[in-house]
Amino acid sequence: MRPQALGHGEHHLAVGHGGSRVSSSQRLHSARRFLRQLRLRAGVSSQEALAHRAGVHRTYVGRLERGKSRATVEALAAISAALELSLGEFFRPFREVVRPKTPRRRG
Repeated sequence: MRPQALGHGEHHLAVGHGGSRVSSSQRLHSARRFLRQLRLRAGVSSQEALAHRAGVHRTYVGRLERGKSRATVEALAAISAALELSLGEFFRPFREVVRPKTPRRRG
């Protein structure tokens, strides 16, 4: 089974400030930039150090930070753990309120 990749397609996933639509690619671009900020805030000065802690290749971390590679859930979990964050904490800035559709009653 292939790992699920984040960032597939241009589906609209969230509503931005003022009710404007934000595409998944825009959200992922922000998440990738935020990855570098999280790394630096955690005191991890290099991509190589983060890669070593997370058990991924250094170039993969660099490609993620530059938005040149899609992140798997497994890789994000490893990177989050290396930064001593849960996945929930990692994605907190991008959390959205999703209201489930109310099923229509028939009859």
